Amino acid sequence: FAGNTFHNSNPQHGAAYDQAERKLRDDEVEDFLKSVKGWDHNPNTDAIKKTFVFADFEQSYEFMGRLFAFSWALDKYTPVTWHGTKITIELYSAHFKGLSKREVKVAAFRNDHFNMIRKSREQIDKLKMASVTTAIEEAVGADVRAET
Repeated sequence: FAGNTFHNSNPQHGAAYDQAERKLRDDEVEDFLKSVKGWDHNPNTDAIKKTFVFADFEQSYEFMGRLFAFSWALDKYTPVTWHGTKITIELYSAHFKGLSKREVKVAAFRNDHFNMIRKSREQIDKLKMASVTTAIEEAVGADVRAET
């Protein structure tokens, strides 16, 4: 049934968890933190947090748009702080009072998403530079690659 609004979830805490889901053990959290870069674990709250820094506002805006779409689709709304080109995300399961596999998956996806935006910007910049160089070569009639 599409558009079912009668489900057992709280929009602030995300959709209902699978019966097999559980809070991650300390050793599982440590293994996760070794496998991803930049996430800090707060042992008092058992939450993980990361600040993503972007080259410009356009990149941070793109990241936030995709973060919102992803959160909406997953029905998992994470605390986010956005200051210009810096976005801080905190992940925590209120249901388990700690971390579950869902938060770990979201954190890994956020890292992949950040890297994708950064790399796509680098590729766009390379293409722009190649286009400018080609246009200058055509206009001047000389090889300017050695000078750039």
